Amino acid sequence: MKPGNPSASLPGAGEVRDAGLHKEEEISISCLGRSSSVLRRLLGECRAEYLSRIKYMTTVFENRGDTWVKATERETRPLSTVILGERQKRQLVDDIKGFLDAETRRWFARRAIPYRRGYLLYGPPGTGKSSFSLSVAGELRLDMYMVSVPGVGDQMLRELFSKLPPRCVVMLEDIDAVGSVRIGEVGDAAFRSGTSLSGLLNTLDGVASQEGRILIMTTNHVERLDEALIRPGRVDVKAEFRLADATMAMKLFDFVFQPDDAKEKVNKVELELSALAARFAALVPEHELSPAEMISYLQRHRHSPVSAVEKAPMWVAEIQREKRERLADG
Repeated sequence: MKPGNPSASLPGAGEVRDAGLHKEEEISISCLGRSSSVLRRLLGECRAEYLSRIKYMTTVFENRGDTWVKATERETRPLSTVILGERQKRQLVDDIKGFLDAETRRWFARRAIPYRRGYLLYGPPGTGKSSFSLSVAGELRLDMYMVSVPGVGDQMLRELFSKLPPRCVVMLEDIDAVGSVRIGEVGDAAFRSGTSLSGLLNTLDGVASQEGRILIMTTNHVERLDEALIRPGRVDVKAEFRLADATMAMKLFDFVFQPDDAKEKVNKVELELSALAARFAALVPEHELSPAEMISYLQRHRHSPVSAVEKAPMWVAEIQREKRERLADG
């Protein structure tokens, strides 16, 4: 069939409405002829192109009130770039993959057990909790839904959970803030926000909590968490993210300075990365600095690993002095 002169009609072009999960614009496409097969093929090609473009992207949603909105699309970060103990990383990833397996879902269904999985990632700031969560979402091609607990109330949290898709990663940040109350003002009226412990537990256990989702809770202060929140059934796996030891310091050094191109011409001294990494690890104290602090420092010297090693003692002394001053002020 020859469709003749095809034409496209775009009623309301420019009028974009927020559909919650994404910005949505209605577009009408039409052509002359007796069959819609041409348009169906066009839409099929458009969909294939879209899926190809997002194949290596991780979509991150954040809440706007009680509605999810797309915050950003990020290139999927390979798990190999998350510097974490390999055994711990593999155990976490394998557990999540095992949960998402179709046979696992059937196992839960046959026993009438809610099909959910909860993870608690805890440790000091900068140890990779959020980076790991985003990387896992990308590895499994799942969207990430992020909520900062201090900013939402009980009813809002219930609404957000009721709008989750069947398969996704939900990250609740700063979970130790549950039960705290933030007071602010809108005009002349005072308002309170923050999720209560009972409100969070009801949301996690309630019928509105979407099955098939992976829940990741993060905290810098695991000792502040109520036992009821982290009991089995709500939190199935706990993983501690530690400050850097010598092994991690060497891995971070190698990660930053490894040449992107194997054929890249560099000075012979610069190629001795293993020896330089060992020297760097010996100069930084273990279990005092976070991976994020080390990465930040090493990036400043990314063109000279030798310089990064030589200036490490001065940098460590400066970091330690700043931390002592913060403790004194606090």
